[in-house]
Amino acid sequence: MRIFDQMIIATAGHIDHGKTKLVEAITGINSDRLPDEKVRGISIDLGFSYHDLGNGLILNFIDVPGHKKFINNMLAGYSSIDFGLLVIAADDGPMPQTEEHLSILHLLKVKNCAVVLSKIDKVEKDRLSNVICSVKEILSQTNFSRAKIFQISIKTKEGINNLINHLKEVAAKYQYRVVKGNFRLSVDRKFLLKGTGIVVTGTIVSGKVKIGDEVIHSPSGHTLKIRTIHSQSKKSKIGLEGQRCALNITGRNISIEKIFRGDWILSKNVFFLTTRLYAVLLILKNEVQRFKHWTCVHLYLGSGNVTCRIAILGNLSINPGEKKLVQLVTDKPVHAVFGDKFVIRDISSRRTVGGGSIIDPFGKKSSNSYIRKLNLERLKLIDSKSSKVVLNNLLLHHIGGIDLENFLMVRNLTNFEFQDILRSIDVVAELYKHHKWLILRKNWVYLQKLILDELYKNQDHNFNNGTDLISLSNALKVKVPDFVIQNIINELIKTQKIKKYKNLYYYPKHFAQNIINLSWWYDIEKKFKKYGFHPPKVKTISTDLGIDLKVLEPTLKKASSFGYLIKINENRYILSTCFNEITSLFQETIKNDNIEKFTIKNFSQITGITRNLSVEILEYFDKKGFTKRLVEGRVILKPFKD
Repeated sequence: MRIFDQMIIATAGHIDHGKTKLVEAITGINSDRLPDEKVRGISIDLGFSYHDLGNGLILNFIDVPGHKKFINNMLAGYSSIDFGLLVIAADDGPMPQTEEHLSILHLLKVKNCAVVLSKIDKVEKDRLSNVICSVKEILSQTNFSRAKIFQISIKTKEGINNLINHLKEVAAKYQYRVVKGNFRLSVDRKFLLKGTGIVVTGTIVSGKVKIGDEVIHSPSGHTLKIRTIHSQSKKSKIGLEGQRCALNITGRNISIEKIFRGDWILSKNVFFLTTRLYAVLLILKNEVQRFKHWTCVHLYLGSGNVTCRIAILGNLSINPGEKKLVQLVTDKPVHAVFGDKFVIRDISSRRTVGGGSIIDPFGKKSSNSYIRKLNLERLKLIDSKSSKVVLNNLLLHHIGGIDLENFLMVRNLTNFEFQDILRSIDVVAELYKHHKWLILRKNWVYLQKLILDELYKNQDHNFNNGTDLISLSNALKVKVPDFVIQNIINELIKTQKIKKYKNLYYYPKHFAQNIINLSWWYDIEKKFKKYGFHPPKVKTISTDLGIDLKVLEPTLKKASSFGYLIKINENRYILSTCFNEITSLFQETIKNDNIEKFTIKNFSQITGITRNLSVEILEYFDKKGFTKRLVEGRVILKPFKD
């Protein structure tokens, strides 16, 4: 879906070089809106104005502050722009902020730029020629060496029409972006409007939003509803990627005090927070020293900024002008997706150091050189603008498949966009309870073959034994989640390529013989069913069954390996079904009664089991990591899985 032809233009330049007056001369709108701005004659915050060229072509201006104290606000205006307008006063010439703003335009990958020499009515021709030479020299060291230079006087109106005509030509030829991805807006302003309520403004970074849509406020996670939309200073039913928008929002748990610049208004499909982000970072050429590993900086992302440390992957330093893969470790959670641009400034926030773009927002702690090497290899697979290429790379690399929801969030893909990608990739897309998983069909078939081969090999040597899921998983020697293996096995069972009895799996030709050979288990099973929650020790069972202890013990171990019995310790076994009932009863009671810490007595009362047996079962739980024994009582660490 294409948006209408709108080009976002951001002004840049030193304080009092005439940016706001220039925008006013083009659009007829004074973007200074705060009282302090009117009085002091400078832009403290972001200003926005529009110029309709007709035929659906709109110039959208973001007028940003030029004073070094207001660079924080200026960076907020650069989160999504198409064209830079660098303003330099002819009487002052290029200033420190001029070069810094040029660097930021470069770091944020702004492709097009023009230079305006303002206040030409205040200088002689010789001075003007010298300034033009200085400007060309600065531009020659950047990506904007071919940028056109316009000589303008706001006072006499000289040169303004030439600039407007140039902007019209650029806008007419501009390759306008396509609306894609889930809705995301980075908040740069908030206010209360009488009779309306909370209003937030910002540039829509991706996707679209309609009146009545439910969205999420990040970082709070509160659900909001869009009541009205203003775009280009007009009421609208829809807001689209690239547009400046004001959204009137409402929500049960939201208030104006909970919203800050740098927050996000998001589609629920892409709501997440992170503190570790993989990125590519470029250090500016004019930096004097090498940039060192774990340097603390200010990170400017979207409309906000946070402090963070830079973990350099590979060699632990970056030379001026060099680009490297890094991990951004932020001091508080942030939101970002692949391709989001950022700028870093030194920890005092006095100078711009570098910038780059996000590759993967879900970074992992790199504790050693081996893990860093693995991270570098993975980043090479996913550092592509093409989501199709990245998906194919990941699926080829990860035989066991990938987490679909993670991929969609990282790449900010809608379901429609994802389905379009899938048309050229043969995959198995399955829902495994709480896991949406994606695996190449050829890898799915390959894993089926591995499972069948393993069953055949194992049971050919151990004719009387089936194979459980864990043994199968360990034998594959390929990293595959258990729920994927289980799903593959389920399909093999449906197609009758393997057989299942209890929790064991069999190669078909071995299955019938194994069932015949299970007669040894039936008498023992009947006895354990009578024991229920109170199985005696092995010696007592030996007497009850009239089976010699030396014969009985291997049989019980065999039943345990098949999953029929749970071995609590060397002297005690319990029927698996009974044990599962005990565990479920205990977990549900603890949860329903909100019990954080429990004793042996609590366990015994809940299950109706004797104290001695309760002690043995709880020690088994401790060994499995289900519970942990403290000075007074025990706590549950995680849901029980035997």
